[in-house]
Amino acid sequence: MGLNQKVNSCGCIDLSGILQVTAGYGKTISLSVMSGIDEIFKKESQTERRELMLLTKLPECCVAGSNLTNLIFKVTDSDGVMDTSIHHDEKSGCFHTMSIETDSSSDESEIRYAFVHGSCKVPTLSLPEREGVFSFKVFHSRFPELHLSLKIQLTPAQILQRDETSYSRMGLTPKSKMASTTYSPALSSQTGPSLRDVAQFTESFKENLIGYSEHRVEIDERLHCLEAEQNQAKEELRTLQASLEPLGAMFPECLSTKESMMKQIEEKHHDTAASVFCCLYRKSPPPQSLFLSKKGVFGLVALLGSVASTSLSRVLSEYLGEDMLLALVCKSAQIGPNNAEFLRLQSNHRFHVLCLDAIRPWKDGLLENDPQKKLAMDDPKLPDGDPIPGFKGYAVNMIDLAPEELTVQTYSGYGLRETLFYNLFGNLQV
Repeated sequence: MGLNQKVNSCGCIDLSGILQVTAGYGKTISLSVMSGIDEIFKKESQTERRELMLLTKLPECCVAGSNLTNLIFKVTDSDGVMDTSIHHDEKSGCFHTMSIETDSSSDESEIRYAFVHGSCKVPTLSLPEREGVFSFKVFHSRFPELHLSLKIQLTPAQILQRDETSYSRMGLTPKSKMASTTYSPALSSQTGPSLRDVAQFTESFKENLIGYSEHRVEIDERLHCLEAEQNQAKEELRTLQASLEPLGAMFPECLSTKESMMKQIEEKHHDTAASVFCCLYRKSPPPQSLFLSKKGVFGLVALLGSVASTSLSRVLSEYLGEDMLLALVCKSAQIGPNNAEFLRLQSNHRFHVLCLDAIRPWKDGLLENDPQKKLAMDDPKLPDGDPIPGFKGYAVNMIDLAPEELTVQTYSGYGLRETLFYNLFGNLQV
């Protein structure tokens, strides 16, 4: 150890944290205590034994130039039990790797294969292209006493050539005119190696199939985990959606049903075009939206679409203003038929009318396979190309349309989002 240690008041020498075993597995170690030049104490012991073993069964022979795949090694203790403490972890400073040394190439020895809880897997090992006995050695990179020498016979690669003389020939004898068969010994000499190649190929195919099956099990387990995460996300979404329902009662001025909103419009804006529309809507036979849309009237801006939060509803309402919220949305300038209610609507005070056919629509396309038919708008970016912090989306795409509202179209085939809401919000960012 090379250090002089003093005896404490109790007559003891404390060596805690000082002694360290540096010998490998299965080695003899000793501890000596010297007083001057005299040895007054000596203790000998032996480190635990470990053995490196091959779990995969090597074939008796392989074709030269082929590959050995999925070689699995393990480290066992003296009882033959795998030592799971042999685990490579660079973060904790536990370095347990395995190297391969061959006669044909030194490249293999530069590759390190990590031990995982006592076992180490070599995915593939290239065999030399010349026939003969191929020897290779595997060993622990830090503890060379954990090593294993292996040998395998390499056979030449068979090249099958068509030889007309190697097959049995059938012909007619001059006298009997009967078919006769001439046997060629060349056929039997080539049949043996061909069958052996087929057997080797079958064995390799089975090993690959086992590997694919193990990989499939891992993929299935990962798929089950993802499905569980998806179900959990759906459950959380349902919980969040349920938590939004009480907000209608807490903030009736921002988040309310269409019926309550029409009631507020009739009470606060009596004898206006908006209140007349609400009256017409109530008196129309169900479905009211279909009945009025056939007459060219789709509704008030405030009653078309919805948003996901009260704060967004309040902000967008303030952005549009009361007059625009109470504007009437029609298909064309001809508001409706000449009945008393529509005549009353037209002869009343001045009011805003938004005609969809007169609005210049968005023409740059919609998001593919989007049920809400949102506009295909590129997210804004900073001059350096990074996304803008806090950007939630474009206001025009944050409006949720009901199924019947998604069917509204102009004569040119454009919907409410492409015409009305793009005209109201444009490229407004939230």
